[in-house]
Amino acid sequence: MTDPGLAETPRFRRVPREGIDRYRLVDPTRSVGPRRVAPVSTDRSVWLYAGGETPTLGVLDAETGAVQSATAATPDGPTPLVDAESGTAYVLDGHAVAAHDPERPAEPRSVGRFDPGTVPGTAAAGLTRSADGEQFAAVFATDDESRLVTLSAEEGTTAVWHTRDRRYDTVRFSPSDASLALLARDATDGVGGEAWLAREGLGARPLGQLLPDHHSDLRWNEGGTGLWYVEPRRGVGLVHLEAGRRERVWATSAREADATRDGDLLAATVADGESVRVSVYDRRDDRERTLSDPVPVSGAWTPRPQFVCGDRWLLYTATIDGVPRVTLVSVDALR
Repeated sequence: MTDPGLAETPRFRRVPREGIDRYRLVDPTRSVGPRRVAPVSTDRSVWLYAGGETPTLGVLDAETGAVQSATAATPDGPTPLVDAESGTAYVLDGHAVAAHDPERPAEPRSVGRFDPGTVPGTAAAGLTRSADGEQFAAVFATDDESRLVTLSAEEGTTAVWHTRDRRYDTVRFSPSDASLALLARDATDGVGGEAWLAREGLGARPLGQLLPDHHSDLRWNEGGTGLWYVEPRRGVGLVHLEAGRRERVWATSAREADATRDGDLLAATVADGESVRVSVYDRRDDRERTLSDPVPVSGAWTPRPQFVCGDRWLLYTATIDGVPRVTLVSVDALR
């Protein structure tokens, strides 16, 4: 399947193989680092950290292939928050929140600031926004503890939701409940992992046995009724929160994964010995296929597949002659 828009732009190179067209960004050289694609994209734009030795935040126009740099903010900081309607990216720099519009990404607007007196330390996870749009949230950590804190979008006030002697690497508001947030700490080298559901004013409840002993890459499903997770080297699963059970949806040696909003199509970085590759799985007919050539596990980047632009595209990093290339594949071609 050929996309007429990308096929006509010189910024992407069409690479057909086994009936599926891949569109690789020719210039500039880009990679999509782990956790560096914003969890939400618009129908057209994708925000990501990419580049060479000093990656920068930029916005990719998936129609034209144009990439505009926004800021030199460190890629080790929390993943940006993206408004699905406007395409605006909200970036946490220290305690300050700045907004970058896709049309003028290099001209940030100040949105607010978490009070350093209320929340000392450095940002460890975030940024996320409540379903009603009224609050931003992030996790700030010191040597002794971590705090889940919110920033009122209208009043600019800071409030502490939860304090714990743990470090988190994920915080995400529920897409359907403005007073509920996911807190998680990923497995280290495939071992361990913890997760909690934090309710405003009521503390945090551990998910415990709802998750496997080892888990990572947690994210909400589309309706906020469940949580996708990766069980390292074993598979991709879904926790059904209302039913209180978990389901292994795809048994595969996954390292990181994503799913379409309807949950029918999954993509993962799959380990095979000392290499990894991108594979997709259609759960409707229990069909798996490989999309990318294998790359070394020890490489400087990971494929990090993610569905973007309203599930129109699957985006991942391909390695071509040792160079990272952002690659798009039409989701329609994968179904």
